[in-house]
Amino acid sequence: MPAMSKSYRHSPSAVKSACAQTLRECGFTIEETKGPMIIASSSTTVLSWGERIVVRIEQDRRGTTVSVESSPTAQLFDWGKSKENVEKFFSMLDKTLR
Repeated sequence: MPAMSKSYRHSPSAVKSACAQTLRECGFTIEETKGPMIIASSSTTVLSWGERIVVRIEQDRRGTTVSVESSPTAQLFDWGKSKENVEKFFSMLDKTLR
């Protein structure tokens, strides 16, 4: 799935903290944090062997932009799981940053 992005009117540090919290609340495991990027993974399900979720946080003129990409780790098709991961992440992040 191509990356999906949203902008928030919060500082990059506040957004990064909220992103880490949201990843954990979604049930993802944070594997690595590198500067403005957080790399996480999802567990195996009936539909998937798991996905790699990459979150990028960038400051812009209006606040902070968050880009999220989810891709399967061990299969060609994810049966919509990557899209579901991204939508779930942004839904929860929106609630956290209200």
